[in-house]
Amino acid sequence: MVYVNVLPLRSVDRALTYTAPQPLQVGMLVHIRVRGRRTVGLVMKVSNCAPDADYALVSIEGSLYETPVVYEDNLALIQRVAGYYMCPLGTVLETALPAFLRIGKVFKKEFFLHATDITATFSSRAVQQAAMYCWLEQHPFVSEAEFRKNFPKGMIFLKRLIEKNYVERCEQPPLEAGSADTLLPLTNEQKKVFGKLRTALQAGQFSAHLLFGVTGSGKTELYHALTAEAKNLGLQTLYLVPEILLSAQALAKLKMRLSAYGIRVGLWHSRLSDGERMRVRQGALDGTVDVVLGTRSAVFLPFKRLGLVIVDEEHEPSYKQSETPRYHGRDLALYRARLNNAPCVLGSATPSVESWNEARCGHYALHTLAQRPSGQPLPKVFLADMRYEKPNFEGSFVLSALLREKLSACLDRGEQALLFLNRRGYAPYYYCPKCRVRLECPNCKSYLVFHKTDRTLRCHICDTRVTAYDRCPACNSPMRLSIGLGTQRIEACLKQLYKRARILRLDSDAASKENDWYEAVLERKYDILIGTQMVAKGLDFPHLTLVGVIQADLITAAEDFRSSERLFQLLVQVSGRAGRAERPGEVVLQTFSPDADWVGYALQHDTVGFLDRETALRKQHRYPPFRRMVRHLFRSFSEKTLRYVVDQWNGFLRKNVSEDVEIMGPAVPYINKAHRYWRMHLLYLTPHETSFLPQLQNLRQRFQMPSNVIDILDVDPTDFR
Repeated sequence: MVYVNVLPLRSVDRALTYTAPQPLQVGMLVHIRVRGRRTVGLVMKVSNCAPDADYALVSIEGSLYETPVVYEDNLALIQRVAGYYMCPLGTVLETALPAFLRIGKVFKKEFFLHATDITATFSSRAVQQAAMYCWLEQHPFVSEAEFRKNFPKGMIFLKRLIEKNYVERCEQPPLEAGSADTLLPLTNEQKKVFGKLRTALQAGQFSAHLLFGVTGSGKTELYHALTAEAKNLGLQTLYLVPEILLSAQALAKLKMRLSAYGIRVGLWHSRLSDGERMRVRQGALDGTVDVVLGTRSAVFLPFKRLGLVIVDEEHEPSYKQSETPRYHGRDLALYRARLNNAPCVLGSATPSVESWNEARCGHYALHTLAQRPSGQPLPKVFLADMRYEKPNFEGSFVLSALLREKLSACLDRGEQALLFLNRRGYAPYYYCPKCRVRLECPNCKSYLVFHKTDRTLRCHICDTRVTAYDRCPACNSPMRLSIGLGTQRIEACLKQLYKRARILRLDSDAASKENDWYEAVLERKYDILIGTQMVAKGLDFPHLTLVGVIQADLITAAEDFRSSERLFQLLVQVSGRAGRAERPGEVVLQTFSPDADWVGYALQHDTVGFLDRETALRKQHRYPPFRRMVRHLFRSFSEKTLRYVVDQWNGFLRKNVSEDVEIMGPAVPYINKAHRYWRMHLLYLTPHETSFLPQLQNLRQRFQMPSNVIDILDVDPTDFR
């Protein structure tokens, strides 16, 4: 008999001791009883020594799988998330383990079929066997499931073909042969950086590297070369991207460039089916998958021999989880690399201030790519001062004279253009001019955005939708649209000005309806793209030479100390979509604030100057990364109750917290009501998070929070709305 410490996935947030009739491995999922109810738990520790207990121990009821579902490094990562981000272990486990694992879902092993080299001969009566063999020759390495679809009653004949060795079953189809011209050679600048990163990879020790390369400088080619080197060393690679949208493009490039190295790539994100995710997870666990390309949740996957971690576009806020546990994928990737004695490469054309400061302090090795492999310079940036322009569409400032001139010339040359506006919909709000009332969402304190495609008013927070009406229900006056801009209004304006141009709008409303839009853009089926920030994240458009930023000074909430950083990053990233191939690019920035600090840096492509200035400002005001920040968000259906409870907590905290902790607030966030909840928050700044976080958690447990108030602790917040 052995004694096992099991962490229940629900009910109890600590490990419980059970007995087992036979040895178990750490990381296995087992069925247990907690307070008389059957549930699933994760084995955390196994011992032969009986614990000191004056009560009878209960035996586990069996295991869900024969092998562990996580390794020790996964358990260490899970415990790190629970401790640092102050959330229950069970909640972290629900994030780290997919739902199909937690319920013990069993998947049948998938096999692939292919015709062997043996010459097949069939008698005149074996008509069906001959037909199936002929079909398998035409469909090499087809899945057995696909075979069943085409031959529902053919399994008995397939068995005979396998017995004759005419057909063979295998667990993995061979990789497609790669062609020599797909393996792009590195430039001298890339070779220099690759040599340093390869040395770090071969050392087999943890090291952090910031790969700072201008847009189009070939960071992806370095990722591919490093991945191939990891394969030669018998190591696996975790390759993180910030968005599902980018994963498809990155996967296509990986398979095209690395198939010649015999590298198998698995894709991981939330939209995959359970079966697909199970195959990728099992492949990473047993080592048959060499590279896992995925979004932030891929950091929790178990690897047999993880040796390289890559975080592409490391500055992206998408790496931060918006629900509990509110972890940051980039920071966990660094911790995961440390656990596995692997180098971690963070890549970006616009590094975050946090990563830039670490590199400046010498904690990260800094590698710079200053040139594009094509030899093309960075796009030339022009400034359009909208203060001297006239409204040119429905009273709105849409296209400046300069942008119209550049756009016409671009279309005449047969090239593609991108117009960027980070606001979807048609108009920001709908109002009655007589009542002077703007229509608001009934659940949130936000204006309803007008969408012309289906004539609806939508809340972009809770997605409430109502049909737009023509007259005010209070005074019967005609309703009007605001003169502000959305991507749909830009589209309507362009269709009037450029009637022959093929226009594609790319925002979350339109992109979900057309899955193959990226291929259509590459095939030049569209002349003008209109997009939100989803098109500014690492996508490669080789025929695009002009970028127009419609409202460059449309920034986030003023209380966010990262506003300037986010704006600059977005502008540099979207500008970098132009001129990435053989033709030079141009960018037109339209702004009502030409004297703003970020304008000069954007015009000169001076990312280093901007980051150094922003780092100095953060240091002066002692904002992160020079102190750690925790956001404490409170929500309630009652505004009066919320204010009372927050004031009580604020007073309690100030009496008991350490003197070196600065408390900002309480305050009302930019979005003070969402999903029917009123919201308030406090911000805590501390120079010593290792001592403050346990202290904060202890104080929160001592405070009697009413059941009608929900509070959330967000460590290292990136969103203050």
